[in-house]
Amino acid sequence: MTRRGGVKVVVGLEACPVRGDTPAVYDGGLAMTPSERLARFDMAQAILGYLMAACSERIYFEGRKAQPDAASIGRWETERDAYFDLDDALRLDDQVVTEQLIATYGPLAQAISRKQSG
Repeated sequence: MTRRGGVKVVVGLEACPVRGDTPAVYDGGLAMTPSERLARFDMAQAILGYLMAACSERIYFEGRKAQPDAASIGRWETERDAYFDLDDALRLDDQVVTEQLIATYGPLAQAISRKQSG
């Protein structure tokens, strides 16, 4: 966290919900440099990409079973499509949405990663 013009801001990757941090103060990206905004945008895209891949992996392994559960596959396809739509709608100039996405989906990506590695 740094101070710019008397306002506390979260910059770069200092506050990363994927790592378990939570931003103490966020100023809407107004005080962030273009590089800092791009790093947060890249993080949001990476989170969505990870979640899409996790859904695809579930679909793949369920489809390989002798009797795949079509309802589960359909649910995961719908979830994957929703992540794709979020990624497609993400814009570099909309920092508020980027931060909301990181805060909302970062912990989910982190939980899936822990489950897969644990």
